[in-house]
Order: sequence, then C-alpha cells, then structure tokens
Amino acid sequence: MTPGSDSSTSILGFLEINRQTLGRYAELIRRCLENSVFVTLAVHCNWDHDPPHFRSTETISDFFIRCSTLSLSHEIHSLGLSCVSLVPQNESGTSELVAVKNFNIATCTMQSSIHSGASLLQARKRGYDLNYLASEGCSYYRGRDARAKNSEECHALRLIFQQLHGNELNASLLRPVVLAGGGLPSLIAAYSALSGLPGENLTEFLQRIHGLFPGKLLDGALIRSDEARKEKTTEVPALSFTTDEVDIEDFLRFTDMKADGNLKSFLSQPNRFHPAALDSLHAAQKVLKTPVDAEGKFSRSALTDLVKNHGNLLSAPGSSEVVKILPAASATFNPSKKKQIE
Repeated sequence: MTPGSDSSTSILGFLEINRQTLGRYAELIRRCLENSVFVTLAVHCNWDHDPPHFRSTETISDFFIRCSTLSLSHEIHSLGLSCVSLVPQNESGTSELVAVKNFNIATCTMQSSIHSGASLLQARKRGYDLNYLASEGCSYYRGRDARAKNSEECHALRLIFQQLHGNELNASLLRPVVLAGGGLPSLIAAYSALSGLPGENLTEFLQRIHGLFPGKLLDGALIRSDEARKEKTTEVPALSFTTDEVDIEDFLRFTDMKADGNLKSFLSQPNRFHPAALDSLHAAQKVLKTPVDAEGKFSRSALTDLVKNHGNLLSAPGSSEVVKILPAASATFNPSKKKQIE
C-alpha cells in the first residue's frame, strides 16, 4: 500500500471547524482520531511571526518558563489535525489505502491578548481572516479559568484533546502524535491555552505529557526522511471535499462523497482558511515518506521503529539540546491533575 497519486491508493479530505460547526462535528473528529494509525497536530498562534527561540544565556527550564508566560498573553488562531488511517480495499484486507482526514479548528480566546502589528500582518499572510476568527472562532479560556467550566466550546475542545491523547488501556488508542512544528513551544502554547496543563516547571510539564500520551509524541522537526526510500514514494493526492454537510459514516468510510480534485478551490471559499491543517498535512506527508519498507510502501512496523527512535523527544528552536519526555519518579503521580500557571 503506497501513498500514490490517485484516489485508488490514497484519499484526502479537509473540513473547517468553527463556532457554528464544532458541536456538530466534535464526535466525528473524535472518531477519526480513534481510527487513526497516527495523528499530526499543528498549533498556530500570534507569536508565530517571532516564535520563541532558545537563548544562549538561558537554560531549557528558563526557556520553558518564558514560553509559558508568553502563552498566557498570546492567542491561538487555529489547530490543525491530520488523522491518518488505513482503509481496506478488498474483503480479505490484504490491500489498504491511506486516508488522511484534515481538520482546521479556528479558535479565539475570550480573554485579553497581545497583538503586535507584525503578528497581525503575518496572520494575514498565512491566510487568516482575522474578522472571521473573532466572530466564528471556537472560544476558549486560558489556563484554569473558572468560566471554562460553563463553556460548551471549551468542553468540546478538551474532549477532542482527550481523544487525541490516546488510552494506554486500549491498544488501538496507542497511536503516536506528531507535532507539525515548533516542538516544545507549540506544545506549551496548546496546553497553556486549552487545559492549563504546564504546571510549575519543565520537569512537571514533561511528566504530565508523558502520562497523557501513552503512544508517544514525535517532533516533526526531528524526523529526517530517508532520501533513498523517499524516491520510491509519491505525494498524497490533492483531493478536497467541499461540502458543508458531512455525514459521519460517509466521511469515515469515504464513500458516496464527491471530490472536486482541486485543493485551491476549497481554499478560495469565503472564510475557509485552514493554514494549520495544511501544516499538519505536510507533517503527515513527511511521516508517510519516512517509515516505508524496502519496496517503498508505508509500513506499520517501520512506523513503530520511527516511534522507537524519535518518540518523546522535543526540540527547542535555536537550541541543539533535545528535551526528553520522561515519566514521574513517584508512583503516586497523577497526570490528569492540572494546575494554572502563575
């Protein structure tokens, strides 16, 4: 089964999620996550024009504190999720195709945030309609804001993140999650905003992350494609589903759906900007090219090797040091406990 250039070998779909559609499609997203072999996550926020870079005068722990502080005053524009699954092509299940479902979740904080002229300009260059984000973005509260308890949108977003994490008690939910870019800063931004997770220091944060992702995290920036094998694979086709009303079962099976075959036409629709999903898709393509067998085919066993070699390692932009996600030394550690950043 090769990620090929036509719909017989792989399928690609996009769906924009906003305030109006989050409730309708939250269950769909969770089910796609559950059925995935691996998932890629992209986090876009308004510090992207000048992302936090490690300084030679600070330690990695200092870098963590600085990123955590920034995340409390900045805003996430959107989350990109690419769910990669394998769909049987015949009754015997001996032939499979790659199906990639991409979700762009537009978000907007209900708290005050810092916006510089450069960040606003960069957001527009990346394809964001800032008026659309303000009016239609899924609202959230940073950290452990008490108002989040009464927000249906916050609750729906956190349920999606719970499904993203996986479950160590269910072997089918031990999928790896790949960070599309930014490594440690992206992770801090997402969890500072959406679940108040970071805690008091870097060690505590990494321990909590270890407990939440039993299938392990991979940093896309640390994955290097094998060029010799890469030549044997081809790009995932640029097919896009443009319907607003999507039946869950049809979307999961990719049957009775019409694709226009032109990704640009989907991008040109009013208020249908999803640069985060495009980033997560690019990360998914990178992974699909990397874990292949000798024949250039996507391989589950090779994916396992990739996770073994790169799992639970995070990069800090500007630093040669790689941060390792390690479990807590104490057996009483509770990864579900969350603290607000002071």
